[in-house]
Amino acid sequence: MLDFDVTGPEGDGWLLPRVEIAAIQARYLEQLASACNQPVSADLHELLTAVCGFTGELLADFKGKSLAAYLEAGLGRVVPDATVQMWSTVGDSCRDVLRPRLDVFRGY
Repeated sequence: MLDFDVTGPEGDGWLLPRVEIAAIQARYLEQLASACNQPVSADLHELLTAVCGFTGELLADFKGKSLAAYLEAGLGRVVPDATVQMWSTVGDSCRDVLRPRLDVFRGY
């Protein structure tokens, strides 16, 4: 169910609502973590569910804004500069690995 997409004559379709898909995906990732002896706290469970429920459309309003501004708007609070820098570095590394494997690059 990870990255399952269907497009029909009236637009996108899903087997389940996005919230339920995200919950299933988060549980799957938690099982993988448990198999590696990595505990998943309640806070991490909540984060995994939010990440799995994220869709690219949420980026449309923030195109051209800084990561710090995007996070502040989404979280409703300022994220420390050191954290933004760390996440930006991780994001750059992920982008370098994933971009060549994307069918369509959307400029995120």
